[in-house]
Amino acid sequence: MFSIIDLREDSKFDEMVVKVLEATKGEGINLLINNAGITSKYAKLNAVKKESLMENFEVNTVAPILLTKVRLKIILLFTYTNEAWKLSN
Repeated sequence: MFSIIDLREDSKFDEMVVKVLEATKGEGINLLINNAGITSKYAKLNAVKKESLMENFEVNTVAPILLTKVRLKIILLFTYTNEAWKLSN
């Protein structure tokens, strides 16, 4: 299962957690891959704009941290409910 969301809309993170829990029948997840990134189209330093830098920082740095924080709940749920995982770690 995978989700595609706009990382600038952190208000949708909780909704995504509900979808994951529904898809996994409440067992959570054991793997999280944060694969997102944007970059400014400007190659020259004098063309760089603050708005572009802030958007890059929000999507590439802030959003993955907040998303991991929300998803950590369902990762821990998997760890505590999965007997095979407990035995192998």
